[in-house]
Amino acid sequence: MPKHIIPNEAQALISLIKKHLARTNRNNHSIIKSFQDALCTALNNHTPQTGYVWKKEVKMKAMQGIATTLLTTVNDSVDILGTGKKGRPIYIIELDASRADQVAKKILSRMALLGLQNDIVYIALMYPDTQNGLSQCEKYIKYGRAILQSVNPKSEILGLYIDPAAPNIKVI
Repeated sequence: MPKHIIPNEAQALISLIKKHLARTNRNNHSIIKSFQDALCTALNNHTPQTGYVWKKEVKMKAMQGIATTLLTTVNDSVDILGTGKKGRPIYIIELDASRADQVAKKILSRMALLGLQNDIVYIALMYPDTQNGLSQCEKYIKYGRAILQSVNPKSEILGLYIDPAAPNIKVI
């Protein structure tokens, strides 16, 4: 688990995930937005210790090099972006249900937008999906990690699976 999240805050965030999973209106994403807000706030509470500033829903455009040439019309939004002093990795946190297609798509796009030229730590923060596709998510996280580290060995991809039933956090 990243050093930026302390256990008590992680437990509070797990309770927000439980609310999200228990919602009756499956199209109402206000609970996951509350989770995103709480996570960003918890991370920013530790800015003096970590040196990172955290922002949510950061619009990304193709940055430089290959990505600019290939992706001139890209306009993606990162769930939570953490930036520190020059020379420190950029943190990207994406909050997603454990759907392999969703996780793989975001890993690929974030690598193209930021990971080719910058050191990044990409965190897929997953919660249970109705179809429970965690094993497929694990596979694509491992594929993404292998590709990114061959292009940029200082970068990392992590999967964190929050199981509110346990509650526990599985690191992939």
